[in-house]
Amino acid sequence: MKIEHETTIPRAMPNAHAITGRAGHDASTVSHVAYDTLKRLASGAPRFLATAPGRLDVMSGLADFSGALVLQMPLAEHVCLAAQARQDGMVTVATVPESDGPEWLRQMSVDSLVEASRISAQDSPFAQLFADVRGNDGHCVRSVWGVLIEMLRSKIVEGLGGGLSLVVGSTMGDLRDLGKESATAAATLAAVARVMNKTPEPIAAAQVCHRVINDWLKLPVGMSETFCSLIGEPHTVTQLRCDPCTLVGAMRLPKSLALIGVHCGTVDPEWRRRYERARTAACMGRALIDRIVKHAGGNHSLGDGGLARVSVADFVERFRDRLPTKLKGSEFHSRFGETGDPLTRIEPEVVYKIRSRTEHHIYENARANDFVECLARWMRTGDESELGRVRDLMHASHWSYGQRSGLGSVETDLLTNLLRQHGRDVGIVGSRISGRGCGGVVAVLLKATKESHDALHSAIVDYEQKTGKSTTLLRGSLPGALTAGVRQL
Repeated sequence: MKIEHETTIPRAMPNAHAITGRAGHDASTVSHVAYDTLKRLASGAPRFLATAPGRLDVMSGLADFSGALVLQMPLAEHVCLAAQARQDGMVTVATVPESDGPEWLRQMSVDSLVEASRISAQDSPFAQLFADVRGNDGHCVRSVWGVLIEMLRSKIVEGLGGGLSLVVGSTMGDLRDLGKESATAAATLAAVARVMNKTPEPIAAAQVCHRVINDWLKLPVGMSETFCSLIGEPHTVTQLRCDPCTLVGAMRLPKSLALIGVHCGTVDPEWRRRYERARTAACMGRALIDRIVKHAGGNHSLGDGGLARVSVADFVERFRDRLPTKLKGSEFHSRFGETGDPLTRIEPEVVYKIRSRTEHHIYENARANDFVECLARWMRTGDESELGRVRDLMHASHWSYGQRSGLGSVETDLLTNLLRQHGRDVGIVGSRISGRGCGGVVAVLLKATKESHDALHSAIVDYEQKTGKSTTLLRGSLPGALTAGVRQL
């Protein structure tokens, strides 16, 4: 079992500034990767450092694009981006190599980036310019260039001055589904805005980062993870309603509770295809519900609000039995046309499970709202039955990921079962598969006691012995890039 956490840098190290938010982390607590990025910039001129955390999906991450209430907490694992102004009209992007990987260095003129900002992402010749950058660093490099172009396009910055030197590094390694792409985009935006003396508005910043993830990286995910990387608070559950993006509130966890991620050690190589098909099927259901409403003489379609506008009661009473359980892509397309979702496409030969994929989003939105209410009541009253309800909601969410959306995995099922067996009576409140599913991270809510942490450790050891997989424990929490602010060093 590998444990990821903030790395303590000796106070004697020069420029050991804290990367902290309002939670007040110890001033000596920064990551080694921050110094790996900074030392690659020239000395003398001001250097700026932005840090953006990955995210732990607490509830509803899969349903963010459908307008659900999404609950997320920033992790300690993060991306650092160091930035420095240049005077030669060039922009360079370098990456700090992870493990034994290559160190990439690319450059482009400011004039070329300005020209690229006048062309749509789909038509831009720069979209594939760095296709030779493979692996994790490939997405990082494309995220950085995409953010620069989208910042120019959206007028967050009017120009890039005499150029920039940018260096990006990460503590996430090859762990999938921590939102590394969004964290890279968030750190880039924050650092570049600071160099250019701009103060971006959070929603506009999240929209820029989200366009990069969707248009440049072609990942059909919602905005919630980019928002968490930008404005998340340490040890605080951000409540975001993705309709398309409204901050509902934030729930600071008491010291008696902890949220921890456990990476199960594997992600299905076909996760992206599975995710896209699950999203396509849900969008099919949304389109059919829209047609049912209009056919019944309703004045309003679902609009931009997505499936989360439908209550569970309405779905059961009016729509569920009218949705097909399965339908071949070619048949849906010939009868109903496109789904209206620009980020997915209907594959003619695929049989889509429309009803179950649709209902996951409706029930998950209801579970997220109930989760907040039950946890808040427990914090006010100490009524342990409320934590029991929270446990049931997390376990129902886990089941729905696998059975309704088809994005579960054998490994995460085993891990959640072992967590229940080892920890139910000693303080492990609940657990569920998170993020994009298909393996990856299990979110665990537990009491901050020795007994619960011992049970967590026992469950993980049991899991590793049964599967041969090596897990990573994700604990700790850092503020988002805009919450923390950018340090000048």
